[in-house]
Amino acid sequence: MRKTALIAAAVLAAGAIGLTGGPGFGTAAPAPARARAWAVRIAITSQNQELLQAADASSEGGSKPTATAVPGAIGGQSPFGATASPEHPFASSTPLDWQDSTGSGYAEGSYAEARVEGPTATARTGFSSVGGTGFAVANMALTWDQQEQLMNQWIDTNHRVFDPLNAEMDALGAALSPLGIRMPHFEPMAGLGWIDVLRAQNVSSGTETTSAPGFSSARARTSLAAVRLFGGFIEAEGISAEAVSESAGGTDDRRAVARIAKLRIAGVETIADSAGIRVAGNDLLSRAVLQPVLDAALGGLQTAGVTIRVLDSREAGDLREASALQIEIASPGGTALVSIAHAEASAASVGWGASVAPAAPTPRASEPPAVEEVPAWEPAPAVSEPAYVPPAAAPTELAAPAWVPRPGPRARQMSQSAVRSLRTSYLLLFVLGGLLSALVLPALARPVRPART
Repeated sequence: MRKTALIAAAVLAAGAIGLTGGPGFGTAAPAPARARAWAVRIAITSQNQELLQAADASSEGGSKPTATAVPGAIGGQSPFGATASPEHPFASSTPLDWQDSTGSGYAEGSYAEARVEGPTATARTGFSSVGGTGFAVANMALTWDQQEQLMNQWIDTNHRVFDPLNAEMDALGAALSPLGIRMPHFEPMAGLGWIDVLRAQNVSSGTETTSAPGFSSARARTSLAAVRLFGGFIEAEGISAEAVSESAGGTDDRRAVARIAKLRIAGVETIADSAGIRVAGNDLLSRAVLQPVLDAALGGLQTAGVTIRVLDSREAGDLREASALQIEIASPGGTALVSIAHAEASAASVGWGASVAPAAPTPRASEPPAVEEVPAWEPAPAVSEPAYVPPAAAPTELAAPAWVPRPGPRARQMSQSAVRSLRTSYLLLFVLGGLLSALVLPALARPVRPART
């Protein structure tokens, strides 16, 4: 009989967990929340080969939350970083300057911090400035022959795309100069662009995840004050990407957004928004003339194997992703990706009307167990001992019960401020009455003189 009761209690407990902690009765626990953000990533995506990463932060929830912060990595290897777990809840690296032994990358003022507190895992990393050399990075993926082929391919693209467009811009500029309109000139990437492939300033990335009964959250964000790519062929300022995926008691909040405040491509000032890449400027006429030329330049680059995408976002289930700037380059060794400011977050839907409260952190062995607080609106448990009565208030005889006013509008107690105001009013009236008495009463007390006849 006792064994049967225990089995029934276990079944009921499992059903309660399924109803409050998941989308249905008896369902398995949802996937842990995950978040990742990086400021810079260069990789050969067709071969799944990482070449360079900068300011890469990641967090994961679940039964064993983890957080990792990597300021910089070359070829998937990092000389330093920080990783936190429940066994090691905090890790950090002091700000320092770093340079790769091959000379392919450097970072100044870099930092990394990872922390795990109960079900929450956070990571943050960044640096004041970072740079990378194109040829040294390419050595990890391309042979010397392939690098030479890529260089010749890029030079040919410059001539085929930008030479005719610059000739067209010069002709338009000569026609529009009487109107005071000056047309810009495309500046194609020079051979130096493959050496000075990357420079960035004031870069930071951060992630946070929480997985608890009735609550699952993942947040990721990264930002760069300025970035310069391929020797200045592409320059951007005010770049950021943010992704949020949260579920609380059956209510979901998921979004992803990327921003670029200022973008310059091949020497032309542009604006990046939901419509794509547009010519910047207040002059409607010059913008109308230059926009088709810019579209032709971007189309020519794409035909040559160079695709530029801005403010890209993606949704897949509970996953949200946002990328500010992506450049894909078809190289002899595969498709290369240069990704600037990327954030992604995923958190499964949890709970149907469940309590939205993260689980309390498990105390360590050296710490006393946490005391559960009683909510303010719940009455305190009754005390079995009699309440203490001060001796001065304890009656020696049976006294008549004190009068208790009935609840209502007349049974109100005046505040101290109202009592003081009323007392002051009475005092002023008393003084005023005394002054009036001193003036009026002597006049009334004078004898009335008889009138002379």
